[in-house]
Amino acid sequence: MAGEHSHNGRAEGKNPLTGDPYSINAGMSEDQESFLRGIYVKASIMEYDRLEAERVRLNQRRLWRRNCIQIALAAASLAAGYFVLRHYAFDPGSVFTLSVILIGLGAAVEQIGIRE
Repeated sequence: MAGEHSHNGRAEGKNPLTGDPYSINAGMSEDQESFLRGIYVKASIMEYDRLEAERVRLNQRRLWRRNCIQIALAAASLAAGYFVLRHYAFDPGSVFTLSVILIGLGAAVEQIGIRE
């Protein structure tokens, strides 16, 4: 039958046109087979490394984007806080309220970062 394996691990079968038996590894020495197995293993490792590098690149881009958003939110919060405090002339109640809001925003950003 086509595609059968013999006891030595070589794929064997019959040529569908002529009916002659053949072996995929026919005429290859053990050294050649070992060499080709080594090449296949190295190619597999290189493909895995390439996929890992792509995954790392995508994760770095995602982290960079998230860090930029966090910096922008922090800058906007600081600017808004400055204008609120300036408007209320640094009233202790407004300072406390703004501090609590900023601490809450920081905690929310950290929780979002932890979940990802």
